[in-house]
This record gives sequence, C-alpha cells and structure tokens, in this order.
Amino acid sequence: MHSDRIRLASGASPTVVVCGIAGVGKSSLISSALAQFPMATSWRASEIIGVARGIEDPEMLRALPANEILLNQELLVKGYRELRRTYPDVLVLLDAHSIVDSESGLIEIPSVVVGELGPVCIIHIYDNVDRILERRLADKGRTRPARSPEQLSEYQQRSIAACDRYSESLHVPVAHISSGDVEGFAKVIRECVRKHMTNAP
Repeated sequence: MHSDRIRLASGASPTVVVCGIAGVGKSSLISSALAQFPMATSWRASEIIGVARGIEDPEMLRALPANEILLNQELLVKGYRELRRTYPDVLVLLDAHSIVDSESGLIEIPSVVVGELGPVCIIHIYDNVDRILERRLADKGRTRPARSPEQLSEYQQRSIAACDRYSESLHVPVAHISSGDVEGFAKVIRECVRKHMTNAP
C-alpha cells in the first residue's frame, strides 16, 4: 500500500485507457491495482456497449459484423460521456481494446474513438502468447474465437502498434506493461495522473 495516494481535484476527471488482447489479464491487473487508488473505479468498454445495445453478455459483441463493431464505438463514446456526467471526479481505468478479436477477423479501433475518451495516458498490457492461450482456454465464462499461438502473436503485435499510433496521433503517453506487474502498472498510473493534475487549469 502506498502513502502517496492521489487525491483528485473537482472536475479533474482523468481516464487511463488500458488495452491488451483478450486473455492477457487486463481485468485482473486493474482489480489488483485499484486498492492503491481509493478515488478510482474501473469500467469495461464492452459492458458500456452491451448496456447500450441491451446485450447481457458483452462477449457476444464480437460476433457482430465488422461494420456493427465499428458502430459500437459510437455507443461507447456516448455511454462513457453519460457515465462521466454521473461520476465526474473519479479516476477511471477503462478496460478496452485497440484491436477487437471478432469472428470476422481483427478490427482496429480508430484513434478518433480513443481521442473522444480523453485519456491522460494509454497503458498496453502484454504477455507471452502461450500464457495468454492458457488463460483463454481456461476461461469457460467467455466466448472467444479459437486462435493459434501464431495468430495471438500477430494479434498482440497489432494491438501494441495501434496503441503506439494512438499515442502519436493524440499526443498522450503510452506505456507497455507486462501482465501481472501490478507495481509497474500502478506507477505509470500515478505518474500520468500527477502530470495531468499539474497541467490542469
């Protein structure tokens, strides 16, 4: 536990977008890090979209055709903004994807969508593809396309490259953190939020 916990000014509304391929362990890492940030919460992009579409299982979203998956991003931005109006003063760790692993193939989320979320930074989570495959096979609660280690490697490399492009086009920092590195993950969050607070009007 850290004594240098961040207290947010009213209206600060920082958001950290956390990306990584399905099965890399984003949700577990976010959950572990939240204890260090008492003014933080986590939202899942897929759940925001699922609520907007009236779909109880967000994993079913990946079964939609490519054009619908891209349209989902408009629902994400709208739903995110509505949540932000309700929770304006919390640090949000947004569990998201730069590449959607859909049944019709890999679909990159445009940088303009990420920009609409106004992140203070982007954190990409990565891991060895064999461990990712093990997690995906062990997780019976989620429906995901069957992928080989080679396909997962391509998926992860494209996810990393997309986040780097977001950073360059949106002028926000990006960090690549190994799955399970809770302290490294929390350190990046603290640094990004402090920089945001310093630069806030």
